[in-house]
Amino acid sequence: MNILAASSRQWHPEDEWILQGIQNLLQDVLAPPVNWVLFDKNPDLLLPDGSRRRRTVYSNSYHHQSLIPFSMAIIAGSATWHNRGLETFYHLVARSKIPLFALGLGLPEEARALNKDELHCFKRRSTVITARDIAAKNYFRQYGLEAAMLPCPSLFAARTQTVAANTQPRIGFVIDDHQARVSPNHQTFLRELCRFIEHSSDSYDLQVFCPTVDEFMRFSSMFGERTHYSFDAKEYPRFLATTDLVVTNNLTCAHLANSVGRIALFVSETPPNELEFAQLPFIRYATLESLNQQFEAIVGRTHTAAGIESWKQKIREQWRQVLPARNAPIGPAERQIS
Repeated sequence: MNILAASSRQWHPEDEWILQGIQNLLQDVLAPPVNWVLFDKNPDLLLPDGSRRRRTVYSNSYHHQSLIPFSMAIIAGSATWHNRGLETFYHLVARSKIPLFALGLGLPEEARALNKDELHCFKRRSTVITARDIAAKNYFRQYGLEAAMLPCPSLFAARTQTVAANTQPRIGFVIDDHQARVSPNHQTFLRELCRFIEHSSDSYDLQVFCPTVDEFMRFSSMFGERTHYSFDAKEYPRFLATTDLVVTNNLTCAHLANSVGRIALFVSETPPNELEFAQLPFIRYATLESLNQQFEAIVGRTHTAAGIESWKQKIREQWRQVLPARNAPIGPAERQIS
């Protein structure tokens, strides 16, 4: 089977973690061999005016005009399923007869209406749509489309869980500074979070993991050898597996922490949606003021990894309910556009 997967490489690490999770989930339902081909949605591949994608892409990703070899197409989650880098992808899928699996979609902050090709894909080609947040679920509902509400596929990015053997409790911080570039409030919040790391108790070994090189350049000057980075997104499950607890302001990173059996503290200046978080028992909301108290309550707890693994198995079964049964024929849903 040949699969065209809309994701990215060396642009948005979250895309890669989500795709890793999807690949692991689909191992349960797709008989080998499976050939994965990348449709890179990196906006750097657009023409200078941003109007459309370059016809020739000088990378090892799909840049052709035929979907004949493919059995299915996949959108690998995150909020960037709605960006201009995917216009060619939707255009091709809309004119094909292959099914579309849209897995782990979140809603962009400034979501626009679906265009003609997107609407055709979701109405006529989509076999499965899953949403990772209520806003995305409600967005599709307005088009008469029902998206299954499931945790982000990055929950399954790691194949195995390992137990850390730290003599001093290690707490890993994964800090997303993207919002700080556009939000003065988030800049203030980020400064306070960095100050917390600098002046935290010696009782804990605090380490900072940077998914992007921009974050590495910023935080390595603050935290020195406590700062960790790799250009390979697949290294981050291994990084987080060396910790006893993960603190992050990025929800996908929190799911990644759960994937390696670690509780994640989601720290933010604004509380998350309570209904969404009720479905994520191992991701806890924390304020800067409550972090030390949360550390004391969580670090050193026994059986945490086993509890997370048991919960993940339940979520995996929910994913199996929406994905096709193993060896079942996979065909496009020929729904009429209403």
